[in-house]
Amino acid sequence: MGRDAIYTGRDSPRTMRQLGLFYFALLATAGILLPFFNLHLKQLGFSDWQIGLVAAITPLSRILFPGFWGALADRSARRNALLITGCAGMTLALGWVMTVSDFTWMLMAVLVMQFFSSLTGPLVDACALVMATEQGFNYGRVRVWGSVGFIAAAMIVGKLLDGFSTTVGLGCALVCCVAATGAAAWLPPLPKPPQVAGAGRARRRDLLRQPEIAALMLTGLLAQVSHGAYYNFFTIHLRAEGYAPSVISALWGLAVAAEVGLIYKSDALVRRFGAGRLITVSLVAAAVRWGALALSSAWPVLVLIQPLHALSFGGVQMGGMYFIHERFPDQLKVSGQSFYTVASWGAGYLIGSLFAGWANFALGAFWSFGISAFIALAGAWVAFAGLQARGAIGRR
Repeated sequence: MGRDAIYTGRDSPRTMRQLGLFYFALLATAGILLPFFNLHLKQLGFSDWQIGLVAAITPLSRILFPGFWGALADRSARRNALLITGCAGMTLALGWVMTVSDFTWMLMAVLVMQFFSSLTGPLVDACALVMATEQGFNYGRVRVWGSVGFIAAAMIVGKLLDGFSTTVGLGCALVCCVAATGAAAWLPPLPKPPQVAGAGRARRRDLLRQPEIAALMLTGLLAQVSHGAYYNFFTIHLRAEGYAPSVISALWGLAVAAEVGLIYKSDALVRRFGAGRLITVSLVAAAVRWGALALSSAWPVLVLIQPLHALSFGGVQMGGMYFIHERFPDQLKVSGQSFYTVASWGAGYLIGSLFAGWANFALGAFWSFGISAFIALAGAWVAFAGLQARGAIGRR
């Protein structure tokens, strides 16, 4: 599939609205849970180590389950039904999470929620990229609504939590899950996988053995390891420094607002610079961000470094998605996105969460964020050496 097919053509307004609404509702849920779920656990009396273990359920699930869901979706002609099932299951499980205060039951409830959640992202991302190619619309303009939903939810719930308990925040996340299920039911028919011989497990292994694909997977892993301290303890760290929940949510919102601009322009950026170069530069920016956060939590520093989230998250994520979309055949595109989820949001996030839980307790914020900076630099080197050397970086 040619690169230009991704970026040129006319927009398809109805399809874009339907996908945009789904992304908005789905990532609004993340905009509440990511900044504030660990704070909820803290208010329940969980220790830092227990919080780290609960947080590790999310990436562990994204190691165990996406392969199953990806293989199923690549064979299934009922992708819409699969997506609705994933969203509905996630909604019911989140309702269970809201009723739990015991550590063991919390682990089980979060595991069930993440089982269903691990389907939604790779399936929609793979299908939306195919639909963008076939219908000639700009994928970045659809995906950006997810970031808008994240910002809106984080800002609104952060303000609510100045006067209410974190249970209210989880209730708002539940409403967003219900909305995502409804939006999934409204989506147009998702592209059916072509039936091609040799699209099974052996073919997947062959693709993963390609040096540039292996380099991409390692880069995604290191990128998410470096984010472990930020995702799991940034809110707790700032609360300990005396920042109000509304201020913390504003800082999260500032980060994602910057991400919106990059995602909106991601098609043009990847076309001009190449996915690999975008990933390399983004990881250098991540190293700068974590290094500055290790040295200071003063508000001027935070205001300056939070926009780097556009690169540390947005640049790496979008670069990886486009890379996978271009290099995996149509009959394995969901599996390709699932593999990237396993490497980055699975193994990388798991290692990063466990590291953050230990480092925050044993070493403190300075070393936790400082080590994260060096991990991001290692990821930048892998992207530079593993992708650029094989011509997978830069213009075509």
